[in-house]
Amino acid sequence: MDFYLFVLILTFLILIFFYILSHIIETSHYKYIKSREAYYKDRIIVTNLKNIPSDLKIKKCFFCSASIVISANYYKRFVASIKQIIGGHLKTLETVLDRGYREALLRLKEKAYRQGANMIFNFRMETATVGRTGRRGENSSSIVEILVYGTAVETE
Repeated sequence: MDFYLFVLILTFLILIFFYILSHIIETSHYKYIKSREAYYKDRIIVTNLKNIPSDLKIKKCFFCSASIVISANYYKRFVASIKQIIGGHLKTLETVLDRGYREALLRLKEKAYRQGANMIFNFRMETATVGRTGRRGENSSSIVEILVYGTAVETE
């Protein structure tokens, strides 16, 4: 009986450790994202408009893309797997997708800005799940690739 209690307490402590560690890492990544978003806020404009307004004087125009592959940590996977059994909203995985989307968008802005662009038109985003397939054919992985792309424009 003492052994099972020890294993239960150890498992609980490991979960707490990974929760704290993942929270620290996620918080620091969000701070880094926010600082980069503030930097590019007024430097490059992103829109989903398909057509470039005719009054803009274009110096150059090029296709630009960026991607990220992001995964949930073990703690988030564990919580999500329990939530899938019970059913309901998977908030733990939403932060992973939010960070991935924002990071991919920032990478697109950085790439376009380095090449001289100050606007991105026809912005699009695609997602794909990467990983293994479960026994019933569903994807059992929490690894996601996020691809963002658009037409980068340098104006006069």
